[in-house]
Amino acid sequence: MSKALRVGLKLIRGISQAEIEAILEARKSGPFCSLGDFVRRTTGVRLSREAIERIYRMTPPPWGYSGGDEAVVSDRAAVGGSDALARSDLPYEMTVTVKRDTIEALILAGTFDSLHSNRRALLWALDDLISLRGKEDSGMLLQPDPEEVERVIHRYTHEGAVMDFPPMQKFWLEYHVLGLTPSCHIMSHLREELRKRKVRSTADFRAARNGERMWVGGLVIRPHRPPTRSGTRVLFLTLEDECGMAPVTFFERTYRTWGHVPFQEPLIAVHGRVQRQVRGVTLIADKAVPIPWSRLCPQEDESVEAKREEAIEARARG
Repeated sequence: MSKALRVGLKLIRGISQAEIEAILEARKSGPFCSLGDFVRRTTGVRLSREAIERIYRMTPPPWGYSGGDEAVVSDRAAVGGSDALARSDLPYEMTVTVKRDTIEALILAGTFDSLHSNRRALLWALDDLISLRGKEDSGMLLQPDPEEVERVIHRYTHEGAVMDFPPMQKFWLEYHVLGLTPSCHIMSHLREELRKRKVRSTADFRAARNGERMWVGGLVIRPHRPPTRSGTRVLFLTLEDECGMAPVTFFERTYRTWGHVPFQEPLIAVHGRVQRQVRGVTLIADKAVPIPWSRLCPQEDESVEAKREEAIEARARG
């Protein structure tokens, strides 16, 4: 059984319901075999009547139904019930082209990784592919020639043509367009360094014996301080990494010294004692320190992007 996480198209930053319907309609004729094939087949897609109705229902006003139009309300029963739409209010035809910015977001999200894993190379090829359509705002888009499309793809994706993004930059770009990172957990990029510093994973924590003292690192999840009958302050949180989760408890003495750390830092390492009980295993904290993560945000390689801009300008002049 595959453990892959399937992410819905709705999570792609900036994608519209009309573009989702266009992608689904184009895919009916078979799986996409390359980015070029995707660009070609999602140009000028004619949508079915059912797809138009879905767009109308799922798009906010003024395009979608807001519930205040008496003409729509009076005719809803005729098309299938209280939540149905009046067919007379819908356009009979709709042709949709998936926009360049949406395709860029799909690339950065890893949508085409199974076809070609070099996301930067696909981004470089994208502008050339879009130019084969014509201008998006001209209203005169043409389906690109399949052979020309594949020549463009090969120009950028053959071995050594364009270097891919560094792993951490790919991670952050994926997070930017999805709001999550299905490819990996941020802690996986720190694992080797943390191992050298004897900071253990949540898997090591779950396998530890009762009373063992250890460092555990992870992403801070939901730190909270519920009221207690005695009035003492107790902090509960969860550390998350690529292996799972670890519950952590800060009792008042530890909380006074280290309780600010989980509220100020997204990634922390906690030292404490493993406590095994019938209900599970918990780390009783006695110390907490931040894990430096600013270095995980590398700046874009300006020389690489400068070369890309020069290439685009040269093609425009030529």
